[in-house]
Amino acid sequence: MPADLGRRFAVKTEGTDVSSGWFREIKLPRADGGWTGGNVYRDNIQTCGGLPYAIATPGVACPADINQDTAAYWATQGCFGVLTGGTVGPTRQGVDYLTVQDSGATYGSSGIVGSTFSPPTLSPRVVAIGMMDVADYFSRNPTGSNGTVRLVNIYGFFIEGMGEVDPVTGAMSLDPGGKSVIGRLVRLPATGTGSSPIAAAASFLVKIILVR
Repeated sequence: MPADLGRRFAVKTEGTDVSSGWFREIKLPRADGGWTGGNVYRDNIQTCGGLPYAIATPGVACPADINQDTAAYWATQGCFGVLTGGTVGPTRQGVDYLTVQDSGATYGSSGIVGSTFSPPTLSPRVVAIGMMDVADYFSRNPTGSNGTVRLVNIYGFFIEGMGEVDPVTGAMSLDPGGKSVIGRLVRLPATGTGSSPIAAAASFLVKIILVR
């Protein structure tokens, strides 16, 4: 919503796991065959995985478990396995890789300023962040070492950098040695176009006439 644009937000917040051992990281399958582990997690922050991923439609029910053989298919349905552990190092490496490419960019009152990238090219610091169905995740009684998530939305996120979140007040501060990823909610423009033609029966205007 317009009121949310620019709102400061923290993702990957260390110390506030959703269930024991899980800090909201997922196993995102890649076209190169990677699926799990710190290096794959870092690569997915730095680069596109090369496979189609989707938002789950209302009728999609994610399985209780997703393995490497089925990960690519379930990604097209909006379902992903969870990646347990903190992986602070790979997170910091991925974030540093993106921020150094547009190091002068900051977020000001008018939005992103100081970027070397101009529309329609997005700053590499603007990334897509997934929103999960929390109730669906807990419905399968995960332990933190297993479980799957159902992707229900995607929003834009301008990465400010690594930082810390005060567990009591929620205050956020940038710190290169921090364990959380801090940024701003931004618009994420579409980068693709449709290719399917409109069916002949899908006319927008119909005129009734008498014929003989």
